[in-house]
Amino acid sequence: MEITCSAVLFDLDGVLVDSTPAVARVWTGWALEHGLIPAEVVKRAHGRPSLSTIREYLPGADLEFENSEVERRELADLEGVVVLPGARELLSSLPPARWTIVTSCTRPLAEARIRAAALPTPERLVSADDITRGKPDPEPYLKAAKLLGFVAEDCVVVEDAPAGILAGRAAGTQVIAVRTTAEDHELAAAGASWIVDGCNSISVIPASSATAIRLGFKDGLPRARSIPAIRRLRTVPLCNPLWLAAIVPAMSEDSTWVVLTGRPHQSAAPMVAMALTNSYPKATRRARPSSRNGKIEGLWTVERSEARPEPA
Repeated sequence: MEITCSAVLFDLDGVLVDSTPAVARVWTGWALEHGLIPAEVVKRAHGRPSLSTIREYLPGADLEFENSEVERRELADLEGVVVLPGARELLSSLPPARWTIVTSCTRPLAEARIRAAALPTPERLVSADDITRGKPDPEPYLKAAKLLGFVAEDCVVVEDAPAGILAGRAAGTQVIAVRTTAEDHELAAAGASWIVDGCNSISVIPASSATAIRLGFKDGLPRARSIPAIRRLRTVPLCNPLWLAAIVPAMSEDSTWVVLTGRPHQSAAPMVAMALTNSYPKATRRARPSSRNGKIEGLWTVERSEARPEPA
């Protein structure tokens, strides 16, 4: 399998470096201190800004204090943070101006883990400090593409977490998912374009044009169910409506979101409406199927009462 793009946008943890032991230690300790279930918190924390996880579990807490405490612990615990197979070789084979890292870590934490893994630090790294809405919102990948001088549709994202895959697809990119964190069915459900074992499964192939990057999948792993890229900023592709539970917390109050389900079915409508109502009980919303040529294609428009309706 080969694909051509203008730039490659990498997630950090789980794609280039393995920080799983350190992440698990920090979030397990934090969860136990607050009477939460460690395994659940650790899984929810992966691939998202720490503040999003803290806000989800402790909405009434001093969020700034809790977030700074989690970051302090993560900066102090770099034991076991190592480079993942193939990551260093893949980065070294790409032109420096054609790749960057897009991470949910703060910049100090990202740079600490990059140093611990002895990887190069890109000049235009995008961290949680650089954005207002973290993954699964598309903002991080849209910003990274712009910093490199390209539109997101011409970039390829390499991700390991469903939240990051959703962010990449919502930005309009194709996404290569790596099997370091989530199961194949989770990666496919989030909208991965292809699934490979890791960076050691990806190689850079000489391209005929100096402006193009050709990526090859050396192990020939099968392509996941493909979902067309969507162009709108506030758009989320989903193969399973249940993934909405991961998206709703990131939705802003003045947004119109479009949710794409892999298998169109009417039962998604009440599920979407229920998820929204449970999360935002004071707002009026509705979910309806859009149709093209009279055929339902799984495109659901989730409308805020404040937002301009999406045409069918």
